[in-house]
Amino acid sequence: TGDVSVGGGNVFASDTANGAVYRLMPETGVFDTLVAPGVGKSAQGSVLTPNGAALIVADYSRGIASVDLSSGTRTLLPTTDGAAAEACATVRP
Repeated sequence: TGDVSVGGGNVFASDTANGAVYRLMPETGVFDTLVAPGVGKSAQGSVLTPNGAALIVADYSRGIASVDLSSGTRTLLPTTDGAAAEACATVRP
């Protein structure tokens, strides 16, 4: 099971069983792995940033991460105290 989101002409799917996140490539109809299985733990919902450069992914066990769509770099977002987000942490602007 997982979550599906759409943005920027792409379809993104997350896998809650292994933490992976995939992007359906519209040109080919093939899934591209954005976050490999095991990097995340339980990927949940996702949303594309307004500029389309990154996908924000909620991971039930690891926190909230930003995935750069050009480089594939996954970065845990900081909490209000500056620490990396952990499970169930609140992230505020």
